[in-house]
Amino acid sequence: STTGFNGEKPLQKFNTGGGGMGGMVIRMGGPGGRVTTTPGQKLSPEEQQKVDRAMVRAARVDLSRLMLGWFAMTHPQVPAEYSYAGEAESPDGKAYVIDAMDADGFAARLFIDERTHLPLMVTYRAPQPRIVTAGGPGGAAGGGPQMGTTGGARPAAPPTPPTEEERRKMREEADRQLQELQKQPPAMADYTLYFEDWQDGDGIKFPRKIRRAMAGTTSEEWTVTKVKVNPTIDPKKFAVEG
Repeated sequence: STTGFNGEKPLQKFNTGGGGMGGMVIRMGGPGGRVTTTPGQKLSPEEQQKVDRAMVRAARVDLSRLMLGWFAMTHPQVPAEYSYAGEAESPDGKAYVIDAMDADGFAARLFIDERTHLPLMVTYRAPQPRIVTAGGPGGAAGGGPQMGTTGGARPAAPPTPPTEEERRKMREEADRQLQELQKQPPAMADYTLYFEDWQDGDGIKFPRKIRRAMAGTTSEEWTVTKVKVNPTIDPKKFAVEG
């Protein structure tokens, strides 16, 4: 499915379905603050609006980091200001360093190869993801195969939804964990997006390899096999759910 945003709406609704045993999830950090949900919980219009804003802002920020490496500019709704930060040098050569910042906290640094004038990488700092989970009831239904008295293994019984009392206990446990986490500052990490193997595509240069690393360890890697400039795209891809 397509993820992202269309105007001020995320393409996908925030999923409160949870697991079969009724786990609770609290997402901390990032724009929009925390969101706490339990399975089947219906968000109020105000809560849904808050979640939508947070999802759209997060998507725009992440897209802007990629756009810096692709086009040396951010998304129009992340109106960054640019300043020359100096020159960086490595065994592979020298790079111009450009800082990009906006009033809402977006900050990234773009490195441009002095010889080719092509982007090399984008660096930024961001909190490490922190997720608090409070699982649903355990017991035999959540375990592995059960042994019958007549021999052989039989499949586990299907999970049952949590009761209101179990939901209350899950929320209390998640709130307790959340209070503990809020006493600690979020752990920040250094992220780097690398843009490599630039090739011509429909008259423009585009990186065919893109990597994202956190604290020096690659966490994502993409290989671009085909580039088309201004292709016709089915509008249904940008339809908002619901």
